Amino acid sequence: MPHRPRRLLLVMPVALLATLAIAGCVVTPSPAPVETPAASPVASETPSPTPSATPTPTPTVPQEDPANPVPLPDSTPPGTSLAIGDSMLVRNATGVLEESEAWSIIRYTVTGIERGDDAYLQGIDDAEAYQGGGSVWYVRGRVEVVALFGRAIDGVVGGTIAGIQSDGQGAAGVFAVGAEAPGCSGNFMVTAAQVGTAEDTCTVALALPGTEVVGAYFYGDGTVPNGGSSTDPYWVDPIVWRA
Repeated sequence: MPHRPRRLLLVMPVALLATLAIAGCVVTPSPAPVETPAASPVASETPSPTPSATPTPTPTVPQEDPANPVPLPDSTPPGTSLAIGDSMLVRNATGVLEESEAWSIIRYTVTGIERGDDAYLQGIDDAEAYQGGGSVWYVRGRVEVVALFGRAIDGVVGGTIAGIQSDGQGAAGVFAVGAEAPGCSGNFMVTAAQVGTAEDTCTVALALPGTEVVGAYFYGDGTVPNGGSSTDPYWVDPIVWRA
């Protein structure tokens, strides 16, 4: 079924930014001075042994793949504007694991956007909104595994690329297993990933009647449900490709 990531707002209002800055301000009160009383003489006695402190466990760091580049490349900042054909780098959680357990560095490139086969809409459940002029588009690109840390379930890395409609909204995509269109598959993901693996890929973008798909964006948090929100900086301020 169609999955609409969210409305895509390319510009955040300044008033909202000011509100967030105020809300994020934390003031730590200084403790009041404490008067130390004079010591009183006490009878001599054998001191009790001091129990040894329990050591603080050291957090586990995911094991680094020996094939990783040194030094690791920097991620592309949120809000970056790119042209079709440009690449970005980002750190992603790996598979279905938490980022503290496994993560990867991925290079994404959007290489082109083209009209797909509109007959594809006939095989999608809940596609009523696209009847009477909706259209199918293919966002083509390349995904490359630059670095790996920790382990991956089934070795799946990548994803979270979607189209942008001409009205500025994020285009719906179809990411369910088995929902890929003939001639457009991969969804910007790599399975059985190894450092250096690079694959040509494609994801479907559905345009509502009266719109076209004119760009693509990386929205970061692929786990947010329809209508949800996230503090992921790429969700708040996505990376955008435009022709």
